[in-house]
Amino acid sequence: MFQKRKEEIEMKKTWKVFLTVLTALVAVVLVACGQGTASKDNKEAEVKKIDFILDWTPNTNHTGLYVAKEKGYFKEAGVDVDLKLPPEESSSDLVINGKAPFAVYFQDYMAKKLEKGAGITAVAAIVEHNTSGIISRKSDNVSSPKDLVGKKYGTWNDPTDLLC
Repeated sequence: MFQKRKEEIEMKKTWKVFLTVLTALVAVVLVACGQGTASKDNKEAEVKKIDFILDWTPNTNHTGLYVAKEKGYFKEAGVDVDLKLPPEESSSDLVINGKAPFAVYFQDYMAKKLEKGAGITAVAAIVEHNTSGIISRKSDNVSSPKDLVGKKYGTWNDPTDLLC
């Protein structure tokens, strides 16, 4: 019973964060693109098209972006957002080189880019916490980080993983 209540609280918290991030993202788009004072008839003509580059294949981290697009929140804010898959090179490189105004980028790698003088800035988080986790077979009896001592851990060379 306690676990179920805890899950309900976490779900409510997650939705609050999601809506906050979505609101912040819409606000950023409004500020970045400006807001005209034209009549409602001219509003369609004033919609600015922009590319928004994802960091990976569409997944749950991008839910807020797709919901905002589907519900028309971006168009209400005066922008027609085209959510695009990233190229082989980094999504941040497209922003750095002026080929896209916005992109989702791994926060763990952003520090390296900034250290090298990249002309980018963090605008908003699209998830509250890192969504990656460590799993194991139940039969291995791993229930805490200390149980990982002496075991092998597979990763894709993520800087935060390497700190562990």
